[in-house]
Amino acid sequence: MGGVPSYSIHKNICYLQSSKNHVNLGFYQGAQLEDTYNLLGGTGTQLRHIRVKKLEDIDEYLMQSYIKKAIILDQS
Repeated sequence: MGGVPSYSIHKNICYLQSSKNHVNLGFYQGAQLEDTYNLLGGTGTQLRHIRVKKLEDIDEYLMQSYIKKAIILDQS
């Protein structure tokens, strides 16, 4: 995904994408992630994202949970 910070180990795992009113924490294999807390948006074949509109909306535990799931998926 051009122009956005991306993070990878074996394959691309996640990315940050900013817009005027929010930031997306996106997952390249997001469609395969278990969405335990019903936070993932998107309808594409693979990409999913968590939209953050305000800093106080960030729940560090939940974000870490999704990132860890994405890393485990990458390593499987």
